[in-house]
Amino acid sequence: MKHELSRFLRRNVVCWLVLAGVALVPSQSFAHLQWRVSVKIILDASGQRPTATNQYNFSTPARIREEFTAYNQLLDRAGWGYQIDLTEVVELSGVSQWFSVGARSGSNRTDLEVQAKLHPVQYAYRANAINVYVNNDSSGVAGPDLPLLGDVILAGARGYWTLLLHEIGHELGLCHTHGCLCNDNCFNVSDNIVDTITDSDQWISMNAVAQGNFSLPYASLSAAQRRLVDDLWQNIMSYHEHDQTNLVTRFTHDQWELMVDVSNVEKRNVTSGSTVFVDKAATGMSPCELINNLASLVDGLPGPVAWYQDELNSHLPGPEYYLRRTCRTFTIDPPTPPRPPLVPADWPWPPPLNLGKPPGYPGDWPWPLINPEPFTVCLGGAYKTVQAAIDCAANPGDRLQIKAGHYNERLTITKQLTLATDRGSVVIGAP
Repeated sequence: MKHELSRFLRRNVVCWLVLAGVALVPSQSFAHLQWRVSVKIILDASGQRPTATNQYNFSTPARIREEFTAYNQLLDRAGWGYQIDLTEVVELSGVSQWFSVGARSGSNRTDLEVQAKLHPVQYAYRANAINVYVNNDSSGVAGPDLPLLGDVILAGARGYWTLLLHEIGHELGLCHTHGCLCNDNCFNVSDNIVDTITDSDQWISMNAVAQGNFSLPYASLSAAQRRLVDDLWQNIMSYHEHDQTNLVTRFTHDQWELMVDVSNVEKRNVTSGSTVFVDKAATGMSPCELINNLASLVDGLPGPVAWYQDELNSHLPGPEYYLRRTCRTFTIDPPTPPRPPLVPADWPWPPPLNLGKPPGYPGDWPWPLINPEPFTVCLGGAYKTVQAAIDCAANPGDRLQIKAGHYNERLTITKQLTLATDRGSVVIGAP
């Protein structure tokens, strides 16, 4: 039996209670995962809203809701299964000291986050959402993409139309296209994204981008080169064309994957679910593979499997190993084995050789006692089979992002999931 999934562009498949050998049951619409966002409009001491004089203003709840509707339409066109859940727009009084501060100042943002967390009721702070505070400035700044930190954005009401989405991108791990840790006068600074070409905030035309990367004007580029320039020029994380709603419209594929990684781990508290990556060519070992195959993996190392099993049970892999796209180094390094329960309490430990083997010394332990050796694997990353992703990592409501290819397996799915394909078609089942 085989199932073919078309490339995920509004055509993924939502599955519910699918048993081995039984056809998938498609839903009429696919489920989105959502980033929860709470917006607070800071009022001045007289209770007045920020004054926004441009057409892309964030000074009223209605205008902000319109903005997020446009953001979700943009995300929907990208077809990557994520939307923004604008949980509320609050007009916030009693904190007017923030009304006129510079919204591009990282120190102002940090100080605001500290106060919001110290006084969550007064600041309408939500621990399960990205908190956006809008004041009377015209720029913005986001916090670091760290667990339970950096979930406050400070933005000015007179910002350009994608400002809030731009800052949410930072919140989810993205740098500017012209470089990480660089805002102005940036040249040859990496944004750590593979599928974006070199950018500079000083380039004021697509020709400048084309010349800077390919030594050709834009009109002379190949179709593939033009696409790379377009992806940069129209990128939400760039400094280009922000006053043009019909131009700044995209994230790249690799930017999206990084946002998903951060959503899966550091920002799980603001995300409604997780995306589990599947790639039959993945090189890492899944946490379940490690647990299930530990005996064979430590064969030849000093001591019994129990030494390594006990250490693994004491330091189980965290969510970053279950849900990231790429594997990371994970080490099992058991300490010197403790005194076995049957060895007399007055026997020196570790046991000296001159006294011989202690009474009650376990038969499967090496004598003389040898300390265990550290065991290192590249743990996590994409799952090699769809079933392993379902069994080991996916929770009800999650998405499986399956790399194009043929997966020769039968599926048993007993939880509600969205199955989506990545960069091509997917066939699941016998050829």
